[in-house]
Amino acid sequence: MNNKTEEVAALNEKIRVFADKMIREFIYKFREFIVGAITQACSDLQLKDELEKTIARTNRGSNPEKWDLFALIEIFRNQTVQERVFVHYFKPEHASQIRAFLMQIKDLRNKLSHEISLTKPISARLVYSIADIMQ
Repeated sequence: MNNKTEEVAALNEKIRVFADKMIREFIYKFREFIVGAITQACSDLQLKDELEKTIARTNRGSNPEKWDLFALIEIFRNQTVQERVFVHYFKPEHASQIRAFLMQIKDLRNKLSHEISLTKPISARLVYSIADIMQ
């Protein structure tokens, strides 16, 4: 490889590492938020039942440490959980924006896991725009 190709490859790797670290940190904080919010609301038996069904559908088990981004998004998107838990944290009119943002993060995570190569690098603009929204 020539110097230019090596520089591009090194830059792509830095962007990938940054994006991966950013997503891991987001998942950690998002999991912390969801577990905290649900723990406060779990005296509601209907919520508890709905939550158990949602978690069972994700095949991630009841241990929150095993909940990945997919499981967290499924829990967040559940209608009963939305109505009984997250309504206390977010205005209902912001729900669609939050879901769209979560889908952007999920798409970026999937690209990092499945699509990145030297011929198809990840867009720095995409990574930094998502990082900006996360803050």
